[in-house]
Amino acid sequence: MAAHVGPLPTAVNAYRLALSSIDVNESELSLLAAHYYASGRHCSTGELAEAMGYANHGGANLQYGKLGHRVAEALPVRPQDLPNGEYLNWIMSIATSDGSRNGEGHFFWTMRPEVAAALESLGWVTPDAPPRDDESEPNIGNTAGATTAKALIEARRGQGKFRARVLQYW
Repeated sequence: MAAHVGPLPTAVNAYRLALSSIDVNESELSLLAAHYYASGRHCSTGELAEAMGYANHGGANLQYGKLGHRVAEALPVRPQDLPNGEYLNWIMSIATSDGSRNGEGHFFWTMRPEVAAALESLGWVTPDAPPRDDESEPNIGNTAGATTAKALIEARRGQGKFRARVLQYW
C-alpha cells in the first residue's frame, strides 16, 4: 500500500499510471465506463449493478472494491481526503462518498475527477460519446499492444450498452 498520505503529484498521471499498471478486465472496464457516464459521475453500486445487468448490488460492490484495492496499491500515495488517511472502503481510491445513501441503503459514489481524466487520457472512455452498440472497431492507434488493443476494442463494443442502461436509468 502507499507509504504516505498527501496530494497526488500530477494526480491524473498517477491514476493513469496506476490503471495502466494493473490488469483491468473487460467487466471492470465496463464498470468504470458505467460510472463515468452516470449523471454527474455520481451513482450507487446498485445503479452500477443495474447498468451492468447484475441481479443486485453485491457483484458490482465486490468487483468495484477489488478493482479499487488494486488501484490503491498502485498509487504512489493515498488521496489526501481519506478519513484519518485510511481507506474505509477500497472504492475510495476511485470515488468519493459524502455518506449519503439511496432508498435501498447503498452509498452514493462520485468518481474522482482525476480518475475520469485518466480514463479519458487512456482512451478507455470518450467524453460525451453517444451510446455505441455497433461492431465497428475504434481506431486505437499503434500505442497499445495486441492484448491491450483487443481488450479495449471489446470493452468499447459493450460500452454503449452499459452507458445506454445508465442513461435510461436516469
